[in-house]
Amino acid sequence: MPYPYSQNYGYQNPYQQQMPYQPPMQDRLAQLQNQYQQAVPQYQMPQQPQQQMLHLNGQVVDSLDVVKAKDVDLSGAVTYYPKADLSEIYTKQLMADGTSRIVTYKAVPQETPAQVPQTVTADTIETMFSQLRTDVVNEINAIKDMIPAIVPESPATKSRGGSKA
Repeated sequence: MPYPYSQNYGYQNPYQQQMPYQPPMQDRLAQLQNQYQQAVPQYQMPQQPQQQMLHLNGQVVDSLDVVKAKDVDLSGAVTYYPKADLSEIYTKQLMADGTSRIVTYKAVPQETPAQVPQTVTADTIETMFSQLRTDVVNEINAIKDMIPAIVPESPATKSRGGSKA
């Protein structure tokens, strides 16, 4: 005899309602993805090249005395201290022996070369050609002097014995 619980006996279980047919989970997932793709427009952000930010430790100072009073970076990294008028840049670094080293870089103004008027005369050209000729002749003579040292003279062939006739 079957168990009495298999019959309803007038009791309505709210969890046993008639459910509409649902497709398997993979089909349902594909269906939801398609609906989402249709509802949300595809927008792709333009790719921007990533720039690595260069970070330099330091700050603007008024004089070398201020740099001397500043703490040194204990990692050993160089700390930069540009002077306020940009005439010098100081660097401070912790050395391996525990001391700090301060290096000063000074701005050097660019000098414009003085414009020297060059006048070319026949005498100037004659002097230049004369010097060129002398230099070429000296080089040729030096090469001639090296040739016997490079190429040994071939020994003369000596005949032994009588003549071949």
